Amino acid sequence: DPAGASDGRLADLTARLASDSPRQRVGGGPFTASGLRGEDSLRFPPWLEGEWRVESNIVAAAAPLGRKYLPTDLARLPLGDLRSRSPPLSYVVRFVRRDSDGSIVSDREGNLRASQNAAAGFSRVDDVIYDGSACIKVRYSEYGRNNTYIGPSRAEVYINSRLQSAPDAASDTFAFSETTRTVLLGASRSVSVSDAETLNLFTRAAGGDGLARQ
Repeated sequence: DPAGASDGRLADLTARLASDSPRQRVGGGPFTASGLRGEDSLRFPPWLEGEWRVESNIVAAAAPLGRKYLPTDLARLPLGDLRSRSPPLSYVVRFVRRDSDGSIVSDREGNLRASQNAAAGFSRVDDVIYDGSACIKVRYSEYGRNNTYIGPSRAEVYINSRLQSAPDAASDTFAFSETTRTVLLGASRSVSVSDAETLNLFTRAAGGDGLARQ
């Protein structure tokens, strides 16, 4: 059960995130994305419940195997130390209490919309539909920055597996990773497929603030 994760998983995830060259986890093992009666099995600690104003700073980017392996939407991302080149992104995310079992879960639809719009610098996302388990469908605006027509596009994000620490109210630290496959259907019937693992670490700070690293 992903929600019954031990502190050993927290140590593993924290060590991988701190590594200069973390290796992507392959395969889902027992930590599948849809293991809780068809509901989102990623559960957060109670202290994350509510609405959070995010100030996100991109520290660095690397492509050890070359740009050809980057997904289409990141193909032009500058590489190296980006602390002086990338202004902070500001947006709001929410973690809500699920009616069915009282678990704290991510507002995946709203949070994806907020983060991708902030990264794009305009209202890029037209619509988001999450099936409640392991698939997120995104439809993008046909118009880009300055209302320039860029054509229709959409994406399907499949959550293949995850690993998480226990969502313990007494612990000031929580971590998880998810492996995903994204199918991007662009203009002129172009198709690109990318696989990724995203590692996240949340730390409860004094004064009700929080720190996060990805």
